[in-house]
Amino acid sequence: MNAKVSVTVLDEGGNMLAFLRMDDAILGSVEISMRKAKAAVVFNMESAAIGQLLASSGGGSFGVENTHGGVVTIGGGVPLTTSGGQLVGSVGVSGATVEMDIEIAKTAAQLLKQIL
Repeated sequence: MNAKVSVTVLDEGGNMLAFLRMDDAILGSVEISMRKAKAAVVFNMESAAIGQLLASSGGGSFGVENTHGGVVTIGGGVPLTTSGGQLVGSVGVSGATVEMDIEIAKTAAQLLKQIL
């Protein structure tokens, strides 16, 4: 995978624990990765699932994207949980295709689950 991304890791309260912007990752990916991570932790759902839920409701987003300081509801935000299912934070990835962002975020979440 030749992706240049920004990655944000938040704790369960939505506070930043770590951030990385790879060389040559687009600048816009910084804020998007943060907002994908925020969506995943405050709703305890993948950001893509939030977007799908809103799209299927027929009523639009109901302003959800404007809550919590702004969230992004496209793929790449994933809750981080222990093997017992306890929410411990989230990861947000942006800068590649949505599918690649999702793959990277899910891989990070799976690796964390193995050690917690």
